[in-house]
Amino acid sequence: MGVKEITERLEGYRKKLEDLSVQLRISEKKDRLAYLQQKAQEPTFWDDTKSAKKLSQETDDLKLLLDLFAEHQDHIDDVEALLELYKEDTSQEDFLREAEDLLQTLHTGFEQIEFRKMLSNDIDRSNALLNINAGAGGTEKRARGAAAIKRCRSTILFRRTGYLVSTIE
Repeated sequence: MGVKEITERLEGYRKKLEDLSVQLRISEKKDRLAYLQQKAQEPTFWDDTKSAKKLSQETDDLKLLLDLFAEHQDHIDDVEALLELYKEDTSQEDFLREAEDLLQTLHTGFEQIEFRKMLSNDIDRSNALLNINAGAGGTEKRARGAAAIKRCRSTILFRRTGYLVSTIE
């Protein structure tokens, strides 16, 4: 991948990050996190444990999202710096390779952010059940059902997002 293509992809990712900043209301989330962290320091915070647990979970969720967002900004800045270094010394192909690797990391990370954005409602944090019923038809249908379950358990979606998968028979 050349400098021009890396620069174009970098600009696309920068625009995408700006758009996500607006869509996800990152500045509001930063303010909310600061408020929650301040509230957690109050001596009466744990008096209502149910409320405290809920606020702690919200704090953890906000930290995760904001850290992921900041990490992406850092990667964009790093790619930009690597391009500048390469322009100063074009014999250093390692700078381009590292920039390409960071662009791939950005691509994967944006997929994670998009997924989190898709599942950002309160109800999306709840448990879910997936029922696969092979129905009538003997061992062949059961084998297909078992294969479907195996695919669900090993799917990248579950592993990448940290969801736990268990089989109940």
